[in-house]
Amino acid sequence: PEIVYKSESGILTIRGKSAPVGVAYRESSPNVFEGAARVDMRLFGLKPPTAAFGAVGTDPWMNLSFKIKF
Repeated sequence: PEIVYKSESGILTIRGKSAPVGVAYRESSPNVFEGAARVDMRLFGLKPPTAAFGAVGTDPWMNLSFKIKF
């Protein structure tokens, strides 16, 4: 799915659903930014994966990380 984060508003959009999310980022070297966020996938209409016909569930939190070079 497409993931868009707008730093000026703090809005993260996944699959067309938006929610405010704090993303920690830093300039790791000139023109290179790295960051991460821990996000509850249910905010974006995503269901946590299951196994064994739903008997085994997983954490609804996902870790997102990125590295952008300009």
